[in-house]
Amino acid sequence: MSVRLSSNDIVFRSSVRELTAEAEESRAEWERFHKDKGCSCHVVAPCGFCVHEGNPANQAEDESCWTTREITRIVRHDNPIRRINCYF
Repeated sequence: MSVRLSSNDIVFRSSVRELTAEAEESRAEWERFHKDKGCSCHVVAPCGFCVHEGNPANQAEDESCWTTREITRIVRHDNPIRRINCYF
């Protein structure tokens, strides 16, 4: 999609990390079955809570669970003075 920009437009570009579809399914499974139980490593280590692939702590360390999406946002300003203030 193309957008016509004016001199008063500000374009913001950023990257967002999102879970892959498989990682989201695994996270949902962990939340359904393990989230409320908590860690039981003090009884039998390692426990299912800690080693489950859907555990958010495990997913945070595993780059294969994540994908990156680029986001572009355009902010239009009619007043050039307000445009300067947006940078702060």
